[in-house]
Amino acid sequence: MTSTRLHNFLFLLILVTTIFCFTFKLLQIPPGLETDEGSISYNSILISQNLRDQNKRLLPFFILSSDHVDWKQPVLIYSSAILFKIFGASLTAFKLVNVLYSLGASILIYIIARLLIKEKYYALIAMVFYVISPIIISTTRIGNESILPAFFGSLWLLLVTIYYKKNQNIYLFLSALALGIGFYSFKGMRIIIPVWSALTIALIAIKNKFSRQSLKPIIIFGLTMAPFALIIPFLESKYPGAIFDRSSIPIEGYRYYLHYWLANINLYALFSEPDIGKIYEMKYFGAMLVSTMPLLIVGLYALTIKTKLHRFILAVFFLTPILFGIAKSTEYSHRLVSLVPLYALISTFGVRHIVVSKHFKYKRLSLILLTLFITFNSLDFFNYYFFVYPKQLSTQKAFSNNYFPLFLELSKESKAKNLEPYIQSDLYFGHNDANLFYEQAYFKKPLNIWKLGDPMPSNSILLTQVNHLDDAVTLKNISSSPDSYLLLSK
Repeated sequence: MTSTRLHNFLFLLILVTTIFCFTFKLLQIPPGLETDEGSISYNSILISQNLRDQNKRLLPFFILSSDHVDWKQPVLIYSSAILFKIFGASLTAFKLVNVLYSLGASILIYIIARLLIKEKYYALIAMVFYVISPIIISTTRIGNESILPAFFGSLWLLLVTIYYKKNQNIYLFLSALALGIGFYSFKGMRIIIPVWSALTIALIAIKNKFSRQSLKPIIIFGLTMAPFALIIPFLESKYPGAIFDRSSIPIEGYRYYLHYWLANINLYALFSEPDIGKIYEMKYFGAMLVSTMPLLIVGLYALTIKTKLHRFILAVFFLTPILFGIAKSTEYSHRLVSLVPLYALISTFGVRHIVVSKHFKYKRLSLILLTLFITFNSLDFFNYYFFVYPKQLSTQKAFSNNYFPLFLELSKESKAKNLEPYIQSDLYFGHNDANLFYEQAYFKKPLNIWKLGDPMPSNSILLTQVNHLDDAVTLKNISSSPDSYLLLSK
């Protein structure tokens, strides 16, 4: 087998493995939908049907949740609405939106690595580092906006890299578009995009040796970014609090911001600290696998002795969380998803440095031991995530809406037997907006609501928690929820 064929085979193998990791038991792990997923999925399907959200607003920029205190960002909702329109609405289609974004990020990381490292096999390693990161597996499989910074950050970095190498301003224009859209993809990006924008301008100036030649590309980049910033006052007036939670930026001394910055880039935070957000919490696992920490450290050194572009990547990695003090953000690993593509690239340079260095003793033994440790650490995480994590009480509470199998069974049986579907009120109104999404996705018209004490309607099928009614027979007990039953009218 030639080198090219072997590389292509390995790329395909990693891609298939990535898809498997992202989609294995996708509808069962996590074991339900949390509040944000319910709101996003429900509004996505409404917009795909009639261009209006649950508040009857026509193509709103932001969507107000049912509790009227939280605004949902537009990128994921409209991406889901488009996918629903093309392929039809379902829970699978909704979950696949984030899978596609994350898969796209892995491919972008591969391309960046190919541009930065002449030996093509290292690009495959960068892909692997991204895919096996715990926070990537977790956020990819949750239907909220947390994974989107990995995609838009990777897209921006790729376009900036191509600009640096080809010196064509079109790539700066496209990179600014990526940042502008990314600004409205995840609320945490509000304090990241300004940093990335400033670093882009700094790279342009450094590349052109601070000469007048810097002005044109900086103006192109700035003018492309300008509309995304200039629209903020209008959006804030129409959607109060949708862009910024706080009425003012904390005015504190440098130690305040230094504390939050360092709290988010220290090794413990990145590799060992569990996310305190209930839907992301995984005991003993940080955002990245602890077994890869030595490679990140070596990679940081390796990049310092290379080109300006490589040192730019270092600057992005270290400075991305520098404004986290504005949000008082610590211990939220999912807000560091934007660092994972950078970590994957830097750790890959760590591998390469060990391989090519003439001064690194016992390199073969070191690589073998690290490979074994990373393999064991990865398998340990996969075992925890796919088999232990879903059974934990804390996980089941976080993903409280686990009614999908019930709605699916009701839909199948009602269609198969041509019966009018009813649902017990306690089940229908329980938990979050996910039930409304299931109703829209799997039933042609609104469900009929049945209350305890009411008679069983004729020619109907009822999803209930009552195992017997005088005017009904039990069709089946829903195995995924032992206290739920489908009843048929006699």
